[in-house]
Amino acid sequence: MRKIILILLVVLINNVAKAQLDSIPVINHQYQYQEVVNLDTSFAKDKIYKSAKVYFVDNFNSANDVIQYQDETEGKIIGKGFFEVTQELTFTTVKWSVYFSLSIEAKDGKYRYTIYDINVKQDWYGTSQHLYQDLGVADIYLNMKKGRLKKETVILYDKMTTRFKNQIIAIKSDILEKGKKSDF
Repeated sequence: MRKIILILLVVLINNVAKAQLDSIPVINHQYQYQEVVNLDTSFAKDKIYKSAKVYFVDNFNSANDVIQYQDETEGKIIGKGFFEVTQELTFTTVKWSVYFSLSIEAKDGKYRYTIYDINVKQDWYGTSQHLYQDLGVADIYLNMKKGRLKKETVILYDKMTTRFKNQIIAIKSDILEKGKKSDF
């Protein structure tokens, strides 16, 4: 009986850990977040587009530097974003500089956001040796399974995915709020 309980516990823990590793979806063979958000039909394409543009202005240091492509007729904005997450270790600090692309495509009554081209530049500093490494999401998954900093990689990964999830919440709330009719 104890063996069965132990086996079930190991399987459960393994499934929970795997669920964490798979939290960035793979779409078209690429790690990315993507969703079509349906709104009320009163939200016209041009209003959604303008709200998305204001989102870029409000959520990035310089919208002019971030926005790489914009076409009001097409209803599409593409920008390149960046944020950092860090983890303190005993004698060093690991910093991830996370780079990504963000596309928002507007149509009447709906829009689609896509966060893609996710790349991480890992920087270790605070030791006598300065290490620098480029990582893709697949590399991060591998480092979480094996590697000398498994726990730290999982912590940094959680911080990164939390930032992406907060970004998605901000996209949704900003477009919804800024797209509502105003007297001003």
